[in-house]
Amino acid sequence: MKRLAFVIILVGLWQISNAQRHIVGQKGLEISTGLLDNFNVLKDNTVNKAFFFQAAYSWYNQKEDYWKLAFNYNEKRYQSGLVSQSYYPVKQYTSDFMYFKKVVTDRGRNFYLNLGVGPTVGYETVNNGNYTLSNGAEIRDKNNFIYGAALGADSEVFLTDKIIFLLGFRERYTLNSDVQKLHFQFGAGIKFIIY
Repeated sequence: MKRLAFVIILVGLWQISNAQRHIVGQKGLEISTGLLDNFNVLKDNTVNKAFFFQAAYSWYNQKEDYWKLAFNYNEKRYQSGLVSQSYYPVKQYTSDFMYFKKVVTDRGRNFYLNLGVGPTVGYETVNNGNYTLSNGAEIRDKNNFIYGAALGADSEVFLTDKIIFLLGFRERYTLNSDVQKLHFQFGAGIKFIIY
């Protein structure tokens, strides 16, 4: 009889611990990194290097959905011409404010797939403000404030109730970028529940 009571208590505690995921008022901090656009970061040190870093704060609301405020650093190198060997960096410092809706979860609530949408704003620098390249070519693209929208998906795998492994993607459309309007991000990260 004692053994049965012990098993019932363990099952009850397991269910309670699983119930502590995606609850109203929960807050999290996350960091992530990954590849940007055509994923050429490993092919060469200078050609088309494209990567991003992100730090974000999220808070959960009703129906297991959440809001996310993210700060991003994106960097990509562009070739200055068809035959030129000069490359220049374009850096974006952006912030996204996105709403994520739960789409799929498993029975044990260990895995979530969420889709999100929201506005993005920031600043774009072209070659650190230097518009003349070493080969004498002039860059016509200029530093600019950028704004637009972001669409994305985040998958969350709960390692513990407080530590989550993230895998996700974003597609950003920036209306007034001089260089490139669309940016695709794919990356991984970790989220810590702080509530």
